[in-house]
Amino acid sequence: MLGRGPGVSHFMKRQAILLARRGASSAMESVICIAVDVPTAALLREGHPEVAFTDESSPARLLARLRERKETVNVVVLGTGVEEPLRLSEELHALDPIPAVLILSEPARHLGLLRQWRLSPVGSGEVRCRSITEEEALTAELAQAIAGAKLRRRNELVQRKAEEAATRSETRLRTLIHNEPECVKLVSPDGTLLEMNAAGLAIVEADSAQAVVGKKVFPLIAPEHREAFQNMHARVIQGHHESLEFETVGLRGTRRWLETCAVPFGDEAEGEVVHLAVTRDVTARKQAEQEILERDQRLRLALEAAHMGTWNWDIRSDKITWSDEMETLFGVQRGELSDSCEDYLRMLSPEDRAETERALTEALDGTRPSYSLEHRVLWPDGSLHWIECRGQVFRDEQGKPLRMAGISADISERKRMEEERSHLVDELRQAVKVRDEFLSIASHEFRTPLTTLTLQVDGLIHLLSSTSGMSERLLSRARTIRRQADRLESLVSGLLDVSRVDPGQLQLQPENVDLARVAKDVVERLTPERGSPISLQVNGPVVGYWDPLRLDQVLTNLLSNALKYGQGKPIDVSVQASATEVILAVRDQGFGIAPADRARIFERFERAVSERHFGGLGLGLWIVQQIVDAVHGTIVCDSRPGAGSTFTVVLPRSA
Repeated sequence: MLGRGPGVSHFMKRQAILLARRGASSAMESVICIAVDVPTAALLREGHPEVAFTDESSPARLLARLRERKETVNVVVLGTGVEEPLRLSEELHALDPIPAVLILSEPARHLGLLRQWRLSPVGSGEVRCRSITEEEALTAELAQAIAGAKLRRRNELVQRKAEEAATRSETRLRTLIHNEPECVKLVSPDGTLLEMNAAGLAIVEADSAQAVVGKKVFPLIAPEHREAFQNMHARVIQGHHESLEFETVGLRGTRRWLETCAVPFGDEAEGEVVHLAVTRDVTARKQAEQEILERDQRLRLALEAAHMGTWNWDIRSDKITWSDEMETLFGVQRGELSDSCEDYLRMLSPEDRAETERALTEALDGTRPSYSLEHRVLWPDGSLHWIECRGQVFRDEQGKPLRMAGISADISERKRMEEERSHLVDELRQAVKVRDEFLSIASHEFRTPLTTLTLQVDGLIHLLSSTSGMSERLLSRARTIRRQADRLESLVSGLLDVSRVDPGQLQLQPENVDLARVAKDVVERLTPERGSPISLQVNGPVVGYWDPLRLDQVLTNLLSNALKYGQGKPIDVSVQASATEVILAVRDQGFGIAPADRARIFERFERAVSERHFGGLGLGLWIVQQIVDAVHGTIVCDSRPGAGSTFTVVLPRSA
């Protein structure tokens, strides 16, 4: 039997309070104390209100009672004996693994119980079974047992919570990785794919993880990038952080560009390091980069072929970035072109610097919509070269200029050709002037004897016609001479018109003219005694403000052509009028004009027929075109081979 005294009760109470202050404030941290023999139970029962005794046989009800107690250390004595306390402890442990302490005063008498206790999950922890011979030893043993049991219980709870937290964390992490839009994968040191999320499976065209997980990852890398990937993988396993761009080949053969960032993952001390990588599909970016590169190469080739360069002027820092071609345009070696705007201006011809500075200033302040200028560059060898510059100013939200970007081109060859062309134009103008002077003089010289010849022939014809007995044959020959004189007069007039009707030199003397009257006069004058009959359709006077002589010339030339090429068939002349314009049409039924010749016949010295069969200089329609253009009118030709031609002239009624 164990003795008892007031000191024991006081010590146990103090230990219980100490245990309570250490955090034993809920039934979930209760300790089950099993007293097998009666003396031990009696000792615990007397004078210890913090020890709760129970005779509950239901584990569920006992657990409910324990949860209701919040302020004390819940030491529960399940009673004495062996079988019943152990069974109840095991059932309670199945519901909630509360630690239990076995108290024995005479362990030698309960060896069977000890064996069962050590095999039971309730007694898997520390067992207090030493012989208790003194009250102080019992109290100390009980306090130590309770503290040890509570520590194991707390450790178990902490471990269980840690495991549950780890499980929840792993679940959340796996969910995040699975839903991550970029590929996440784990690769073992030997290259075996351990894990891959849904985004990665889509990239490698795998229908399920089983298609790639557990297999080597290297065959998924394009052959030309495989060695670089393997080297990166080896460095990651050695503990380095790496990144790489490479091409992958999917299970269906699709090639994609990927960008991966890889880090070592795991316990390096234990040699369990794997390759963790986040990989994104950069195929669209690589394609865009390739397109930009190809466009840049094409642009560079075009700029080189056109002797052009590009430049960008950062206005805030006053730094100019030149393309390589600009060094060629300025005649300097690679790297010798200064990035300063002041140095750029000093390289220009002194005569062009002021104008260039003004153009730059006006482009920056918005006076000019853009920078556009031609200037000369003074090369180091002293030669001058023409450069054309075009630039655009880029501004901030407040309208302040930030930079100017543009292109420059070597136009020295163009300037040389323009100068040569200018010289040629001057020479041509001088030659035309000489020609016109010659034609004018020649025409006047021809006209004087022609006038005399015409008068003499007219007198001869009159004499032969009025003198009886004269030979009709002689009179016919005189009339032939008169017709040839008229033809020669027409040719001389045409030559004279070449010098008078040049574009921009035609002098008009407009007045109020009746076009109907002019048409009647021309038709009467040109109606032949034999050949194509001419009909005139006009309804009353058609008055407009024109030069009567030039109007007569237009109708004469059109009607002369109709008579020449009309094959003797009828010719129709019509005049129609509206309030603002008149329409003059001359239609024949002759040879017609091929479509390819319709525009050409209005050129100088051009003809649509062989000059061996039809005479003339090819000036008639050209003169008509010049006169019509001078009065802001139009002329068109509607013709088909074998169906004749219709020339339609539209003239405004006032200048």
